[in-house]
Amino acid sequence: MTARYHSWAPAASPVRSSMAASLNAAVVGALRDAGVEAIGIHPFDLALAEDGRLVSFETRHIAEMTEHGIVPVLHGDVVMDLLRGSCIVSGDQLVTRLAVALGSRRVGLATDVPGVLENGSIVPYIDRSRAASLAIGGSASTDVTGGMQGKIRELLALADAGTDAHIFHISKIGRFLDGTEHGGTIVTKRGRA
Repeated sequence: MTARYHSWAPAASPVRSSMAASLNAAVVGALRDAGVEAIGIHPFDLALAEDGRLVSFETRHIAEMTEHGIVPVLHGDVVMDLLRGSCIVSGDQLVTRLAVALGSRRVGLATDVPGVLENGSIVPYIDRSRAASLAIGGSASTDVTGGMQGKIRELLALADAGTDAHIFHISKIGRFLDGTEHGGTIVTKRGRA
């Protein structure tokens, strides 16, 4: 029998999950105020990880919601982990899993920066060869899931599956939704278009 390492942090994990749930509720509220039929979905309730990576994440009900015009709003969260007891699964892992499950053609990640930055300049396109030579600095805020580097790792796997991912400043979300130039970064399998 394999020994399992459990580190369920009873005080810290529910607090972390509660903070994410509060932010999720604020986003859902703002969307509803704008007339969007949004609902908060908490990954703790439907995801399972092993050594920090998703191994199970139910998406059928999320697909059904989108078919009925409901916008599910998810977030990175504490989830149960088969080896660690619990872990934090990033929103980037969830985005990748959802995009594949839902057959998305493109994905948008609105952030507090205008895109992926290298030496202060926006990198317009990233593919695997460009990612290998990219020099990305650290995050200005605490991010236990890898920051922009973690995001790019996840999104390159999504690009390999044929789905481009766009990283842009949140103020440009309308442009992304309209399909117009958002001035951010596109993570793609193809390289520069």
